[in-house]
Amino acid sequence: MSKKKSKGTLSKQELKGRVDKTDMDLSLSELTVLPVREMLTYSRVTKLDLSCNLLEELPEEICEMRQLHKLDLSKNVLSFLPQSIGHLERLRELDLFSNRLSSLPLSFSQLTQLRWLDVKNNMLDTQLVEVAGTCVDARECEQCARSVVQFMRGKAAEAERIHQDNLQRERRAQEKEKRLVEQENAERRRQKQELKQRRREEREAELRHRVKEQGGLDASNGGQASWDASNESEDAETRGPNCFLWFLVLFFFVIAVTCGISSLYCMSNQDTCEQYANIVVAEGTRLYRTARQSLS
Repeated sequence: MSKKKSKGTLSKQELKGRVDKTDMDLSLSELTVLPVREMLTYSRVTKLDLSCNLLEELPEEICEMRQLHKLDLSKNVLSFLPQSIGHLERLRELDLFSNRLSSLPLSFSQLTQLRWLDVKNNMLDTQLVEVAGTCVDARECEQCARSVVQFMRGKAAEAERIHQDNLQRERRAQEKEKRLVEQENAERRRQKQELKQRRREEREAELRHRVKEQGGLDASNGGQASWDASNESEDAETRGPNCFLWFLVLFFFVIAVTCGISSLYCMSNQDTCEQYANIVVAEGTRLYRTARQSLS
């Protein structure tokens, strides 16, 4: 069973039957959709006739057929052209008669090889209609091509200028916003430093106040402190001789005891030695007690 073609387009086989060397004639086919993928395979086609169809728009891919010299789009229902139509740099003839175009894309200014143009029976703005002229013969169509391309160059330059102005305004706005952010950050840092400085000064003032209060308290207790210091000095002076006296008593006591014990080994008479030792110990003990009583 043969495959039925889709409505509003052409099959690959039908498209092949419409190609004659460098010409592709798809006119009067009631096309609503172009078989653009199949069309791009015919890289030798330089003349493309799409007139008298029902095309409302052209796919952007059609502008990849850069080898085209002639393009007929007359008697369709196109409301706009592809934005990249300027890629058809080798295009010399373009027929846009009887469509619904209200404007032309800015890339139209790149069609520097265009020598024939017809834009009658469209919905173009008054200024563009005046530039295009009547296009009733080949000479006027040639003049239309030059005038419209030149006009679109001016439009493209104006659009580029507006674009650059917008970019510059955006850059200025970004720079202004950046400066504002930097100023805000600087203000925050300044406030932070001021807060730190204020807190530091408050701490220093509080510390000075505490030191001042402590100094007043010391001054009020100065008399008592002096009295206590005097008493302590007197006690120290008293303790000094007492300690010295104790030292002397203990020293003589140790000497006496030592001498008494030593004499026990030196004397031949044991009874006499014992009596002598008893006397020395008794005398030392008496001196010790006397010194303790005098010190107490």
